[in-house]
Amino acid sequence: MGNDIAIQKYSHAHIMLDHMPVRVALYDAHNLCLIDANAQYLQAIEHFLAPELQGGNAIGHCLSEWEGETEGYGANFIFLLRQVATTGVAYHGERKAFSVSGEETTYWDFSIDPICEDSDQVSYLLMTASEVTRQVLAQRQAEQQRAALSEANRELQTEHKWLEIIETIARSIRQSLDISFVGEVAADAISTHFSTLAVCLHMADSTTRSLHLLSLYTSHNYRELADAVRYIPYERMTFTRALPFEDEPITIGDLQQDGTLLTMRQHGFPLPDNTRGFISVPLWFNDQFEGALTAFFAYTIEANGPEVLALKASSTHIASALSQARLHAAVENERAYLHTLLEQLPEGVMIINAITGSIIYANPAAAEILGTPHAELHDTLVHRHPAARIPYPTRFYGHPITPWNFAVVRALAGEQLNCEETLIMQSEENAVVALMSSAQLRTHTVKGIVQEIAIVFQDVTIQKSLEQHKNEFFSVINHELRTPLTIIQGYAEMLQIHVQQEEFGDPFLNTAATNIMEQSEQLNHLIEDMLNISRIEHAQFTMQFARHDLLATIMRVIESQIVTSKRPIDLVLDGLERDDRLMATFDEERIVQVLHNLINNAIKYSMPGDGIAVEVHYTPRRSRSVLIQVKDHGIGIAESELPHIFKRFHRAPRLNPAIGGFGIGLYLAKEIVTHHGGHIWAESHEGIGSTLSFELPLNEA
Repeated sequence: MGNDIAIQKYSHAHIMLDHMPVRVALYDAHNLCLIDANAQYLQAIEHFLAPELQGGNAIGHCLSEWEGETEGYGANFIFLLRQVATTGVAYHGERKAFSVSGEETTYWDFSIDPICEDSDQVSYLLMTASEVTRQVLAQRQAEQQRAALSEANRELQTEHKWLEIIETIARSIRQSLDISFVGEVAADAISTHFSTLAVCLHMADSTTRSLHLLSLYTSHNYRELADAVRYIPYERMTFTRALPFEDEPITIGDLQQDGTLLTMRQHGFPLPDNTRGFISVPLWFNDQFEGALTAFFAYTIEANGPEVLALKASSTHIASALSQARLHAAVENERAYLHTLLEQLPEGVMIINAITGSIIYANPAAAEILGTPHAELHDTLVHRHPAARIPYPTRFYGHPITPWNFAVVRALAGEQLNCEETLIMQSEENAVVALMSSAQLRTHTVKGIVQEIAIVFQDVTIQKSLEQHKNEFFSVINHELRTPLTIIQGYAEMLQIHVQQEEFGDPFLNTAATNIMEQSEQLNHLIEDMLNISRIEHAQFTMQFARHDLLATIMRVIESQIVTSKRPIDLVLDGLERDDRLMATFDEERIVQVLHNLINNAIKYSMPGDGIAVEVHYTPRRSRSVLIQVKDHGIGIAESELPHIFKRFHRAPRLNPAIGGFGIGLYLAKEIVTHHGGHIWAESHEGIGSTLSFELPLNEA
């Protein structure tokens, strides 16, 4: 009964061993004979047994009888078994990998325990092996993940350095447009993160084809480098010569190889012996080479190392800052140049904010004209200016005049002023007459909103006073000349009558009396013209409009001119006949004066034999107006003089001094035509002749 129970227990033990996930084997410690093993162990050693020992037949055989792989795993296993059998010390071995052809590699933890029976001698060796393939693979995967995380962390740290450098540079750009400050910040940030020996920032000058040092960060041994890199012509850049033409950085991993360090010293760069890495990054912005960022290192660097990537990443921001600084410097230089010019101008210049009405800028001349200290003009509102609160007269020297601040308000409202005569009251006693012009300064937006108004003052007080005195003088002289001239004309007429009544009159006396009459009449016309100028200046030049036959008036003037000038004058009619009537509303005396002035002008500036024509154009196309032209073939008018011939007292500088005149005939003609609602102009070519034309409306004036 006892043996049956023992057999049953033994059978149960084998069942348990065969289903355990552990390989178990029992060896004889003396001859290494396999006494017993579970199914997992027998299956695992199949690949190491001779064919006749396979299929569980290895039990009862010694290891030396195996014919499988003994050089590797087998030999080592036999050695370990003998060592435990000899020493009696259990072996808990390191993790082993088993690889069978055609199968995946497996990993096992195994141990060899000595078993002693009655004595201290080792009788049996118990070998156990547990598969740890999953754990090994999981551990390897974890190690790979740790390595990937470590690499990612290293990349993140490198990228963090870039971001810190870029953020530092960007912050400095936001704080200041001073590129020297930006360069110092950039050099300090790069040196802090990469332990550089020196960092240089240069700005390019395309005019001189050179690099100018903006900032330099150096260690103690690099102080001599500052003088060497302060100014670098492109031709001196040796192996960095391509910087102004390419956008890729120039990287030298180790300057001490190939004699590069010696070459740089020969070109004037005093680099210490510990210099190794070198990077020079070109700074480009919108296809414009702005400068270079250069760094020296005490260690070797890689072409794609973090140093190169960081400098390259920050180069865009530094190039942008250089471009902004260059443009800002150009704008400031232009602004300073413009302010210098404005401050030297004798005319006053002000710039006014179109929205607030405050004075943004005023040059010293403007402050002097306004009678206000220059420092007090800035940010002053136009309507609150001290000069704006002084009572203004409505007339100045008898003329209506506008206060200067009223004219400014009109300019702010969008009106374009051009030499507008205004009055500036510096105090209740002092007044300044100024010609004011304005210009709108618009934004660059699509709608072009008016942002500022530029005002220009020209002080004409002295000219205005002299002009007024001159007009008063003319008025007095004209009145004073009128009386003796009337007496002269009276006595000339009496003398002429007396000579004609004599039976044998003296021809000389008759000619003399006639000449006295003609010259006095011409002097009378001149005095009348001067009086008319005075009337125009005092706004007293009035017209006496009435209905007249304009064609008949023109014909009478021509006949009178033919008699007095002894010159042929042709009348050319376009759309009219000589017996037609051309009714219009005009001041006949004034229009006669215009015709006399134009014809006299043609006679004066043409040779005696040259013909003069008066053309009258009245066609259906001109049914509401008539065009009158006086043409001559005289010396003509220079093109540069045409815009000025209708100005008061203007005479061409190259005229023959023998040709008389004060330059007031055409001025009066223009004023008379303008008062009739018409306009007058001139066309001329030197040496060919001139055409003076004026157009009059025929409707009621």
